[in-house]
Amino acid sequence: MILGWLSRAFDRAPHAGRPFASSDANSAVVRLRFGDRRRGQPERQRQPHTADGVDRPVVIVFGVQPPPINGMSVVNAVIAEQVADRSCRVVIADISPRDTSGIRYHARRVGRVLMALARIAGPVEPQRTLYAAVDSGWGILYTIAAVAVGRICGSRLILHYHTADYVRRRRRLCTTLVWFAGAEAHHVLASASMTKQFGINYPRARLFLPVHNTAFVPADPPKSRHGKRPLTLGLLSNLTRAKGLDAAINTAVALAERNCPCRLILGGPVLDPAADAAIARGRDVLGNRLELRGPISGTAKEKFFADIDVFLFATTYRHETQSLVVPEAMSHAVPVIAYAHGFVAELLDDGGGVLVDPSADFADEAIPTLETWSAYPRLLDEAGRIARERFVALRRHAEGQLTELLRLCAADTRTPEFGDNRADIADAAGKR
Repeated sequence: MILGWLSRAFDRAPHAGRPFASSDANSAVVRLRFGDRRRGQPERQRQPHTADGVDRPVVIVFGVQPPPINGMSVVNAVIAEQVADRSCRVVIADISPRDTSGIRYHARRVGRVLMALARIAGPVEPQRTLYAAVDSGWGILYTIAAVAVGRICGSRLILHYHTADYVRRRRRLCTTLVWFAGAEAHHVLASASMTKQFGINYPRARLFLPVHNTAFVPADPPKSRHGKRPLTLGLLSNLTRAKGLDAAINTAVALAERNCPCRLILGGPVLDPAADAAIARGRDVLGNRLELRGPISGTAKEKFFADIDVFLFATTYRHETQSLVVPEAMSHAVPVIAYAHGFVAELLDDGGGVLVDPSADFADEAIPTLETWSAYPRLLDEAGRIARERFVALRRHAEGQLTELLRLCAADTRTPEFGDNRADIADAAGKR
């Protein structure tokens, strides 16, 4: 009853009626942060108008920005950069508390959220969009607050979901978010199947756009690998059991015990003592054949993918969607062996690697393929070529989806791909 009353109240809130304007003028980017501007760097001046005097569209990007580097922050950064290229004024409402922890973590994050809410609340521009990355767990409460304020103040709402947990089953907090957002909000998910499942679980949501995660991965040609070497396995992620750390180590150890020459390179932060213990156990067997590189990005990430032959991704993380790191590996012509968990299978079901049943032992299922690739390098090269071709095909389709999302952020237009999808979702629900 309370949600219904609030929703009706929000429906009476002012909404911008005229189309978004566009021009060729340079875009401005404004960051809402607590003293994060670098010393000696001039503050970017706000430019509310284009060169011909027409009001700019304003796009507020609400969510975490790098660092830390994870799938959500990378996507937010890409959206902010590419929307700014479309003659919009982008306000980056970065709610990341950075590398703080404990009480300081929560206090700093709440402070950043309050600062972002103040910007969303005003000043009221007639052409304003709130693009909000939907957080997982209790963090969705921050998204709900931003969406509620944005809707009251008449912003167009675009919600981008980076967790499969809200898709696979109906969650009360996500139901609350959809209620606050209203029927005119736009919901962005990583695939058509995720979109349909989300729409079945949350009937109030009506407007959808699937944007594949490959859209956010550069399509640069892969670097050549250097000479002969032992089969080199890799994992790049937050290094936890749920993200596949233990399975990757167990696989490398099992290969070594079967006298198959191999190495294992781990990239990403070690997040808990259990991960430290797992790495120590792996080093007892592998010695210097287990390399820990820590958090990596930029050229260090390029080198990581050039240094490995196979990417292992035995994730059981409950929020996993398609991930970004799997298409990144494929883009570098690195075949992937992964659990068919979350929506990762959508990336590999037509080639690019090997899918493992999540109920099976990952190492037992991966070892026969790895031994074959170690013994027959041409088969490994062929698997890498297929992975790259699969990535290119997926990304070609995803580029059009990303273009539609950017147009939605920057202009008041509807396209055939981004409309009321309830009929399709009702059909899908009836077939269950």
